[in-house]
Formats: sequence, C-alpha cells, structure tokens
Amino acid sequence: MATNQDKKYMQKLPEGARLMTQEEATRLNNGGATLIPLHRSSKKSKPTEEKIMMKKVKVRDEEESEIYSPYTDQIVVDKDGEINEGEGSLLFVYYGMAGGYAYISEKLKELIDEDIENIDIEGLTSKITINEGTLLEVDCGWNGINYYGFVNPYS
Repeated sequence: MATNQDKKYMQKLPEGARLMTQEEATRLNNGGATLIPLHRSSKKSKPTEEKIMMKKVKVRDEEESEIYSPYTDQIVVDKDGEINEGEGSLLFVYYGMAGGYAYISEKLKELIDEDIENIDIEGLTSKITINEGTLLEVDCGWNGINYYGFVNPYS
C-alpha cells in the first residue's frame, strides 16, 4: 500500500529550458559551473586609523570655582575668570552662556585645519584626534555650561 512517503513532487522545468549533458554544460559555461573554490580568500580591508575621542567629564559647579588641569594640576581659570594661557595642557575654553570661545591654543590650531571659531563645541570635540585628551563640561547653573579642553602635554 502506497503512503505519502512514496510521493515525490518534482518541480517542472521552466518553458524554453532544455536538458543537456555534462559535456555540453561544461562547454557552455567554460567549466565555470563545475569549479569548486577550495581556498577562498576574503577581502581584507585596509586598517583604518582608530580615532580616539576625548574623555568627557561632567561637573556641576554653581560657585564659580577655580578650574585645574587634570594633567598638570595647575590653575587654568581662576575665580575671577582669568585664563592661564601659559598652561601647557589647555586647548580651549568655551563659555556656553556667551556662545563662543574665550581661548584657543596654538596646539589646537595645529590639530584642526579649519576656522575653529565657526565650529560648534560638539563638532569641535569630534574633530580632535589625540592620544590623551579630556573635555571638562562644567554646568554653572544659570550661567550656562562651560567647556574646557585639555591634552596631556607629556605624551
């Protein structure tokens, strides 16, 4: 007695297709249909330079304290807002309330080949590629958010 296991459904050939021998298929395909790649080589992409972003540290300070460099422990901005431009690790000072840069170092101008004054703070930090850098984001309450960029002067 025949069961469902004995039935095999075959797909019909599409119209216009014809059966041929292996020799005819080889001649037609120039041997391409019967080649089996034994050693596939994957395309290796060129190594890209890894972009190292600045570490971001968020601080809340409503008392307008002094700002120190995380690399040299020197005062960068004092309580009166005076910027120590001779400090070697300071890249820039951006005052959010004023919406502009209060200080841009020569080292930063060397790192970025654009007019820095026209780059917003988020765009600036994404363009800086350095080995060791820190972005200090200081929330000053009603006075807005100030940003201080630092680089390790010893690396």
